Amino acid sequence: MSNSQPELKTEKKQKQETKLTDKLKSKAQWGKLVNKVKSFGPKIKVALKKLTPKKREKNTSDDTPPQKRYRSRKQEEASTEQARLKRQKESQQEELSSEKLTRKQQKKKQKAEKKKNKKPKRRVFPIWLRIIVVLLLCSLAVVAGAVVGYGIIGSGKPSDALDMETWRHIFDIVTEKK
Repeated sequence: MSNSQPELKTEKKQKQETKLTDKLKSKAQWGKLVNKVKSFGPKIKVALKKLTPKKREKNTSDDTPPQKRYRSRKQEEASTEQARLKRQKESQQEELSSEKLTRKQQKKKQKAEKKKNKKPKRRVFPIWLRIIVVLLLCSLAVVAGAVVGYGIIGSGKPSDALDMETWRHIFDIVTEKK
């Protein structure tokens, strides 16, 4: 029984090793598997060393020298860095615009609070009194205009402009039927 358990463990390790080597062939899983492999031990590390040169040779099927490949990697890293910076700037602009909206909202709230907390003004010259004064001034202007028009511009006496009989005579002339 004790012999069968170590055999099972080695078989399990071999199965795990084969599974890992199969997974290592795919590019998407490469980084995750390397971290897992470190925990399995030296046998898998040897397997990795055997696989990595083959994988690099497959990727470099074009006849570009290693320096140019290195440059293109640098260019890719630079472009990803630029993309990251661009996303960062956009997020900062969004934050600023949201802050502006909140500032506007805060200003509106402050204005509303000021209006609520404002004490009503006690006017020295109330509105109803202003209306009466304006009506009196208008009537005074009409009377003054009639006196000036009838007495000074016209050929009559200025006091006759205030007489009621003068206005009846003017009214009869205007409404006279022919």
